[in-house]
Amino acid sequence: MLALARISESEGNDQESLAWLVKANQVDPNDVSAAVRLGERYLQQGELEKADGLAKSLTEAHPRNPAAQRRYNEAIPVWKALVSVAPRSSVAFTLQGDNYARLGSTDQARRSLSQALQLKPDFAPAMILLAQVEQRAGRHEEALKLGDRLVEEHPDEAVGHEIRGNALLARNDFRGARDAYRKAWDKVRNGGFAVKLAGAAAKAGDPKAALGLLCDWLEEHPDDVRARLALGSLLQEAGQARAAIKEYQRVVERQPNNIAALNNLAWLYHEADDPRALQTAGRAYRADPRNPSVQDTYGWILVGNGRAREAVTILTQAARSLPNVPTVRYHLGVALIRSGEREKGRHILMELLVSGQDFEGREQAREILRR
Repeated sequence: MLALARISESEGNDQESLAWLVKANQVDPNDVSAAVRLGERYLQQGELEKADGLAKSLTEAHPRNPAAQRRYNEAIPVWKALVSVAPRSSVAFTLQGDNYARLGSTDQARRSLSQALQLKPDFAPAMILLAQVEQRAGRHEEALKLGDRLVEEHPDEAVGHEIRGNALLARNDFRGARDAYRKAWDKVRNGGFAVKLAGAAAKAGDPKAALGLLCDWLEEHPDDVRARLALGSLLQEAGQARAAIKEYQRVVERQPNNIAALNNLAWLYHEADDPRALQTAGRAYRADPRNPSVQDTYGWILVGNGRAREAVTILTQAARSLPNVPTVRYHLGVALIRSGEREKGRHILMELLVSGQDFEGREQAREILRR
């Protein structure tokens, strides 16, 4: 199908070429070459949301596959040649900037996208991409300014409000983020905005409104897994464990290897002394053994099931990845003590108590050290 797409493109039939690329991606979503080529076409047409969604899907499907990365590396001289022959093309610099951004070359991406905006100050694709680059770099003020520009220059679009919401959320301005996401939601109602608005509303101190929003959305869109996962998380945070379990179970029914749902479900089972906890945590661990949150959950549940020696290796890995999370170190300390390495485990618990950090299990740690 890629060959057919190239033939159609060579004949000047762009729509037919695009149709073949879409078809190729539908037939095999894991085909890196087809997905990257389709993403480039979406970007050329200014369909940023489709291009970004495709790129995220590709990354999730191939988190360590060098093929996509190699394609972007190989594209560098292509985009350099393009901007050299079309030095007044904002599209060319935007494509180059997007390529650099996907490689993680922040400074080069920023230069290319800034050049695109010098050539065409109101060019939305360049502004959106540059805002994403600044956001990932932690330059939230710059991202906010770009969001403001998008709102002013493209008032009918939701994306400017979304970018503002992202930047404000990163600054812990939860009310500001909620208001920005609400404006985006008022323009375009979709699951992504429902999740973002609900999350910001909950952090702004209005969990009731957040839960109501997601429940209403899911009543009309029951197959929206992302929204259902967010609802489960909000219910869990609100202490409604039984309701949260039901939502996570529904997510797992549709996506058996959804790591977040499995991990949270395992933890809630554990807290409820439900024997399904170990099996569920094991499923999450087998699906993503390098995830430190999954390691911590599985390791701690192993400890509770009398398998402390096995848990020590897993919790050691989790503690290395999350050195500033005291609860993980507490779990490791207990595992070491129960596996026979008492002095090593007690040393970890003593360090935690002396540090003054608050963590779940602090009183239990005191009790263990008194014995």
